Amino acid sequence: MRSRIDRPRQRGPAATFALLLAVLSPQARAQDLTIGVAARSTSVDPHFYDLAANVTLSLHIFDRLTQRAPDSTLLPALALSWHPVSDTVWEFNLRPNVTWSGGTDFTADDVAFTLTRARSVPNSPSSFAGFLRAITQTEIIDKLTLRFHTAAPAPNVPIDLATIAIVSRHGGQDATTDDYNAGRAAVGTGPYRLVHYEPGTSVALIRNDTWWGPKPEWQHVTFRGIPNAGARVAALLAGDVDLIDQPPLADLKRLKSDKHVAVFEAQGLRVIFLGPDYTRQGDEPFITDNAGNKLPHNPLLDLRVRQALSIAINRKALVDQVMQGEATQTGQWMPAGTPG
Repeated sequence: MRSRIDRPRQRGPAATFALLLAVLSPQARAQDLTIGVAARSTSVDPHFYDLAANVTLSLHIFDRLTQRAPDSTLLPALALSWHPVSDTVWEFNLRPNVTWSGGTDFTADDVAFTLTRARSVPNSPSSFAGFLRAITQTEIIDKLTLRFHTAAPAPNVPIDLATIAIVSRHGGQDATTDDYNAGRAAVGTGPYRLVHYEPGTSVALIRNDTWWGPKPEWQHVTFRGIPNAGARVAALLAGDVDLIDQPPLADLKRLKSDKHVAVFEAQGLRVIFLGPDYTRQGDEPFITDNAGNKLPHNPLLDLRVRQALSIAINRKALVDQVMQGEATQTGQWMPAGTPG
């Protein structure tokens, strides 16, 4: 489960966030939005570190070829369409009339440059290269058409490319991660442009009015890192921020009853599960009998033992007590809505 909480702007009578947007004219809406986030981004470089906070930030500045809808289905982004040409070739047709925030045209050459860069960012603690391992060659057909060659059939290529932020060759050629953090190389096609980045503290963005997508509601957006959950809630209630993420479960009931606060929830993709150890035929070092003696054979290889363990897990109690009702029981490790 993921939640976010909005504190409506105080303009006359208190109203929920959704109602506020409905009753105010576009001219009357505040153009500044401040968000208190639990996880602080560590870099603006979209290829440096595959970290949730970094990916979230990059989604505002850089587009992908494909994108995930809220229900995890795949949608067009910088690529309008894609199809397999053969068992080992995918063809992607790019969106026309897209410009970088610096004013130059977006082309297939930028995509080819991106795939090369994303594989080899120096000192990356968690590389994006794994999402590109199936692609062995990027072939440019024309300015708006590419073909990706693979060594074997790779049906997940369109899905994998939804994770790779597309950067410009003219902005990223020879650029370092520091250049992105300083804003010199942070040239994107996304809905916002970078104004200022202070590592671990705050990020300031301004709306990109040349974006190809629907115009965002807010002209200026500021992300403030507030890792302490109680401090995030306090900042929201005090009006220091307009929206927070990851509200503490213990406060959700109270916040939902506050008429000045709107809570938005969606089923998340995180699944917690236990995986039995099938790797050992002999004794399992972490399993003993009641006397503390090792067993001669790994009991987890016995179907009846695994069934007994499953029956012993009170899933409803975990949902109701540990997660305080903010989770869903599951009988499989694939979350609802994921491909496959």
